[in-house]
Amino acid sequence: MLAKITPYRCAKCGSGNVVPYTNGEKTAFSFRNLQKQAKATEYRCPDCHSHLPYSMNAVDKAAADSMVLFGGDERTTAGFLKKYRNLEIDPVLQMICLNP
Repeated sequence: MLAKITPYRCAKCGSGNVVPYTNGEKTAFSFRNLQKQAKATEYRCPDCHSHLPYSMNAVDKAAADSMVLFGGDERTTAGFLKKYRNLEIDPVLQMICLNP
């Protein structure tokens, strides 16, 4: 399975399946025009069923995206998986990164 990077991640579970909503309607976005879109007022996660007024913070999102793409050290990854249970970290990639 290919790792996917999305513009938003759930602040509660870390899932990349978060859907932004503006005024109760699904917000359409394009990777080219993210800055031109209306500000999302709610983020809904189909994986943990959360409805939050914010998505994952930028620092955690960058770290999570890095782990999803490249793996990470055991301690950092374990901490993130404890906090965000729905990160899509590939176990095979994780083993390769930990045992070069």
